[in-house]
Amino acid sequence: MTPNQPEPSPRPSGDVAPSSAETLSGASGTPTLTPGRLGLLLVVVMLDLLGIGILIPVLPYIVKQFTDNAMIAGVLGTAYAMCQFLATPILGSISDRVGRRPVLVLSLFGSAIGYVIFGLAGALYVLFIGRIIDGITGGNISTAYAYAADCTKPAQRARTFGLLGAAMGLGFIIGPAIGGWLSTQSLAVGSIKVDGVHLPAFAAAVATMTAAVWATLVLPESLPRERRVTRRMTLADINPLKTVSGKFTRGAFAPIVGAGMILTFTQTAMHGVFAFWTADAFGWTAPNVAKILVMAGVVGVLVQGGLVRVLSRAIGDRGW
Repeated sequence: MTPNQPEPSPRPSGDVAPSSAETLSGASGTPTLTPGRLGLLLVVVMLDLLGIGILIPVLPYIVKQFTDNAMIAGVLGTAYAMCQFLATPILGSISDRVGRRPVLVLSLFGSAIGYVIFGLAGALYVLFIGRIIDGITGGNISTAYAYAADCTKPAQRARTFGLLGAAMGLGFIIGPAIGGWLSTQSLAVGSIKVDGVHLPAFAAAVATMTAAVWATLVLPESLPRERRVTRRMTLADINPLKTVSGKFTRGAFAPIVGAGMILTFTQTAMHGVFAFWTADAFGWTAPNVAKILVMAGVVGVLVQGGLVRVLSRAIGDRGW
């Protein structure tokens, strides 16, 4: 399952069940991403990234409570990413068989649980448990893109994916701002007190749980039964190395995957050490880090929500 996977054939031999006419758009048999459904999906993605963004400014400071070694923060991020790398093909294969919505909801609930554990952590190993749980269930974004691909015509995908990117950027704008502000606050409920360092983790859990409930109650399924895979899952379906290597053998698709990997590498590397570096170099605190992340999020929304659409109309999805 990839964000821009081609639409599967309605009746590939041996792979899908007979038609049950269960589609989002009725007679044509092809799901349609109506403005209403697109809006629901954008809200889910925005709330999900809001949760991630809330935690970014304070995550290194949570780690600092147990160690001053910036490498530990990097290893923490690596543990999350490795679990996500291993689990995403499994979640994708499951979503091909049971639908996108259940996997999306499961991923969101898993992330919320991970945030709660992270906020409650009283030891370094508990932080790792929280991030590992989040990583294992972290198929929310890839599933959201697959959801959009299910019911969007190829000519409209650049615009739709641009809007999804803008929703993600909006989450990164609002999230760090909330996280930076919460880092200066504290909360007391009876004998329970939560300081500013841990408060954003619980706020992230609330935002992600809200997205999960929203998806459960109002987001319809995008993959009708007649288009779902019915054959048994094999090791090849869930082998992440085969999934990645397969993309590099698909001609013009290889540079796109490579560029995406490099971009993700640089972004996650920066997020892992940025707060440590700015604290040592400039004496910055979480609110200062949040301001930079908010600025980056604004630029991301402008590019993905506006510039991508302009370029798509001007030069097409494939460029010159």
